[in-house]
Amino acid sequence: MKAKILEKYNKNCKNAKMNAYTQVTNYLNTEDELDPDDKLEVIRMNFPGNEKYNFCSRFKNDDMLPLTLSFNEFSKYLREINLMYNNISDDGIVYISKMLIKADNLTSVNFMGNKIGDNGCKDLVAVLKAKNALFNLNLNTNCFGNVGAMHINELLYTNPELLILDIG
Repeated sequence: MKAKILEKYNKNCKNAKMNAYTQVTNYLNTEDELDPDDKLEVIRMNFPGNEKYNFCSRFKNDDMLPLTLSFNEFSKYLREINLMYNNISDDGIVYISKMLIKADNLTSVNFMGNKIGDNGCKDLVAVLKAKNALFNLNLNTNCFGNVGAMHINELLYTNPELLILDIG
């Protein structure tokens, strides 16, 4: 599965006239993972911007389009997203939200330290409301205000499995 995603990612980057991120290609070149509980293939989108070996290589909004288009077909296998400490704002969340529509097994989302505002919270919450498996959401150190926090508050009513919420 990762080989197919890598092929799509390289093609999408080429079409967008962008360089592929090393951390994405490195991850996609590893073997597919199986969930130990149900033995299904899983994808963990783990691309933090403060990674030890890629600390100066952070995703921006424009980078989200080729990335999300590549993962879109396989989003039902997506379990975790960790895009902390990148430069993703409301515009990037639009692409991510579209990808998450089919991610029914999503359990953890970490966008800590990005630039997500009120509109990004609205778009993200709109899609996360339907994710009953979600138990961890980290939006700490972003740019949203009271309006964004009110959108996030809606998740507490619709997602009883949400055990960890960090908006500090």
